[in-house]
Amino acid sequence: MKKIIWQNILAVSIAIAGINEAISADVQINSKVVQRNFVNLGFERVPDLKWRKSGEWGCRLENGAWTKSYCIFDQQGLEGWKTTAKYEGSMREIELWSAGQLVSGDQNWGPVAAEGKIYAELNSTTAAALYQNVCVSEKDVLNWSFSHRPRENISEQAGFFIANVINDQSTQNKITLDFTNISNGDKYLKKTDLLATDPGKINGNVLNTSWKNYSGENVALNKYLGGKKSAIMAFGFEALQTTGDAARGNWLDNIRLELNPGIEFSAESGSVIESATGTYHTVDFNVVGNVNNNVTIKFIIDQTKVSKPAQYRKNDQGDYKLYALNKDGSVKKEIVPIPDSSNSNILRFEYEMEYDSALKYDTGVTVKGLAIELFDNELSDGDRVVPFELDPEQTGLSVMDLRSCGDKVFSGFKYEILDDEVDLEVKKALLEKTPLPGQKVTYDIELFNHKDAVAQNVILKDEILANLNKDEAKLECIDFTNKAEGETCLAPLNNLDVASLFSKDGVKIGTIKGNTRYKFRVSNLTLNAQDSGQGNYAGIFANKITVSTSSNDIEPKNNEAIAENLYPAKSDLMNDHAAGTGEGLFVIDNDGKALWEQMAQDNKAYFPLKIKNTAKLNQEYQLYASSSAIQPTIAKQELSSLKKESIGSYTDQIKIEFFELSNGQCNSNIPSAKQITQLEVKAESIGEVCAVITIYPSAKDKYDIWFAIESIQTGLGDIIRDAVTSVPFVQRLLELLNDQKAQVNVGGSFVFLHRLLNHGTDDEKDISLQLVPVNGDDGFLYSLFVDKNNDGQLDAKDEMVTSLDQKYSLGKAEVLQLLVKVQSPATATNGMMSQIKLEAIPSNENQSILLESLINTDTVFVGSDQVQVTKTQLKREQCTSISAEEIKNATYTVNSQTIGANDCLIYKISIKNTGSEILRNIDVNDMYPAYTHKWELGHNILPMTSSGEVVEVKGDQVKTTILELLPQQEKSLYFGIKLN
Repeated sequence: MKKIIWQNILAVSIAIAGINEAISADVQINSKVVQRNFVNLGFERVPDLKWRKSGEWGCRLENGAWTKSYCIFDQQGLEGWKTTAKYEGSMREIELWSAGQLVSGDQNWGPVAAEGKIYAELNSTTAAALYQNVCVSEKDVLNWSFSHRPRENISEQAGFFIANVINDQSTQNKITLDFTNISNGDKYLKKTDLLATDPGKINGNVLNTSWKNYSGENVALNKYLGGKKSAIMAFGFEALQTTGDAARGNWLDNIRLELNPGIEFSAESGSVIESATGTYHTVDFNVVGNVNNNVTIKFIIDQTKVSKPAQYRKNDQGDYKLYALNKDGSVKKEIVPIPDSSNSNILRFEYEMEYDSALKYDTGVTVKGLAIELFDNELSDGDRVVPFELDPEQTGLSVMDLRSCGDKVFSGFKYEILDDEVDLEVKKALLEKTPLPGQKVTYDIELFNHKDAVAQNVILKDEILANLNKDEAKLECIDFTNKAEGETCLAPLNNLDVASLFSKDGVKIGTIKGNTRYKFRVSNLTLNAQDSGQGNYAGIFANKITVSTSSNDIEPKNNEAIAENLYPAKSDLMNDHAAGTGEGLFVIDNDGKALWEQMAQDNKAYFPLKIKNTAKLNQEYQLYASSSAIQPTIAKQELSSLKKESIGSYTDQIKIEFFELSNGQCNSNIPSAKQITQLEVKAESIGEVCAVITIYPSAKDKYDIWFAIESIQTGLGDIIRDAVTSVPFVQRLLELLNDQKAQVNVGGSFVFLHRLLNHGTDDEKDISLQLVPVNGDDGFLYSLFVDKNNDGQLDAKDEMVTSLDQKYSLGKAEVLQLLVKVQSPATATNGMMSQIKLEAIPSNENQSILLESLINTDTVFVGSDQVQVTKTQLKREQCTSISAEEIKNATYTVNSQTIGANDCLIYKISIKNTGSEILRNIDVNDMYPAYTHKWELGHNILPMTSSGEVVEVKGDQVKTTILELLPQQEKSLYFGIKLN
């Protein structure tokens, strides 16, 4: 069942009340924002009296309250305003006034305020300045006004200034204004006028004059910013001239400093899963400043700025819709973006922010009424983005950095709609090749996410099915691969609970990124001492791994994997010869002599062998024939693997081949049977195989042969020892390798490589070659060439064979390489097939031993997904070290390489897509040859692929899956071998 989930990243707020109901009421910003507007300009927000200066003359109190005359406060208590005055004791002082006098005749009489009830005096204990640090932007213009009144002297003057930000370092001294990089003409927007004549005094020493108003408008503030987009500047009023007592003068009131409110998104980006439908997700932005009514905000969605823009939904098509919400989360109206008249890929819309008198906009408000609704398209089409932007040309607003008043403005908000279609695959494999009853076993679990989307809430669950005990189990994450680059496991995965893995709820893995692979290891499971498997699990030990996710997994079939392995059972190899059967496990020989010795007749000897499978399930057996003694890994045990490093090969002396034996006739008629290297034997039954020995001219009189079997399923085996004797003889023996298949495009071509070998005692002369179409004239063109430079490639140096009159000689032990080129017709259709026979005709003139013609048949298919497979090899004498990059860049050859006991060989299986379409999930399989074992090349470099895919080795099989192959792209599998 598809589950709905969502994320809250940065500013994409998803509030939940009731059942997925978005709450869209605007909220006060809790985090710190810059000061954008001027606060308490009229001084009417009076501080608490706890901030007053102590003593009789600190504050003119009456009955414990201040209602008349003056009161001096610590600047910390006055909202909005600071002072440059030096410290008096422990405070910088700001002096406020209210109309009236405390007692009759008191010279500290205050006139009525210019506006409201409260006003300030610039000269408190000294001539100083009152200021506010405010963030302004390059597009701001200032409108201003204030009222000024001299107190005692006609020379009193104040100046309205703009200076660089004032940083109060709490030193005792008076703060000096900083006008660096500000021209003289711009420092003071206004200096108050001096009185021309003395108007006389009232109430003792107060000038008999009135308040005077000053104003200005449209002051461009960019000239104060020094090229910055925004900066914090100090706006204030300074006492410029005072005659007489410096603690008296310059009353200030009725200030108006008007800036547009600032606006920006709450963050730069956010994301939500596309399946989070049925609810509204708010797109938040912040507003700071002087707001007293509704404000219209203009937005842009510029789809040209992202590679994969989300589409607005129309006519049941598209990814999202936009709405204005009421405070309770209900829809007020749909907002439909309008294409720009000059570019239809640029959309525009407006949103009206409702003013809320309960909120303090001057300290910052997050607006949450703009919402987006998602629509899941149920497709695996990647992530899409809604690139929101605040229109830089706002009316009555300034787009700016409200967090630090810097140049990094959240003017754009990339809203990612995350594709939730994932494809999780889990695999499980046993590490031990030959576990025995009672031993510990280990499993590797590979978890893949094959899609770009992130898989959410991933859970792994393991279940024991048969013959395993988990009491001492351990679990760890051992590898993490992202886009073929190995990395360490993420920290949360380093402490996984193995008990949870085996519980009904499973262990929580968390999120799995797109195109990633995790590798986990479950160790310390115990294989039961006795087979207790029931029903379908009789004779095996097994467990099942399951992966689940809350994302939409589009391919649930690969969400579980069962690791089934055959429970260890006896496998007995015997001669079908009454005098020396070798019946019983590891009854290898007869007191140091061969169990069965045969004399070769006409350079051939035939050994019928039997394999007894006591397991409850079928087993496949690898067949071996060794020139040296093979030993069991565990001596004196009925169940054991083989020491395959002791397997020796026959080079130019004898050849041993195995054939299926179904009719009991292991004799000269056997070559018509199927040649094999493995044999499947049904459960609790006996299989038969015929070992055919061919004696070459270089053979000695007698050879001991150690026959052995190894179960592909369990790794357990058995060994017997036989022998063959011969007398010197003359032999003619040619071999033509081998039948092949290929696929070509319509009108395409392919070249098959064949090899003609002389195993005889003498040179062969006058060999003729020809091509014989199997289907007559079917439109396919075939050509035959002799590979003159033996490079396996068709080039100008190669000789074309056009007639039977062309004769070729082949010395003993020599090889002739032949190239067959096929060209499909331009009129061919996909699925067409053609066949050609390559015939090598020996000359029997003046020969006592007559040879028949040798034939290989090549088959070609027509298809668009053409795959070309080439196998080449690289010899490493003395098994010298080589790096992974050197392996990829080395020069390989198609020619056979002869290696000694201390040499190694690297095989390269190249897969090339010669078609025009992308190919995916190409399985590549090969096998380690008989009498060899894996060469890992230190630090487990081999096996490997050129593009980093996982390579699996099971028994003697090596396999990988190439996930993707582009047209004309080639990737390779490499594996190394060494003689046993």
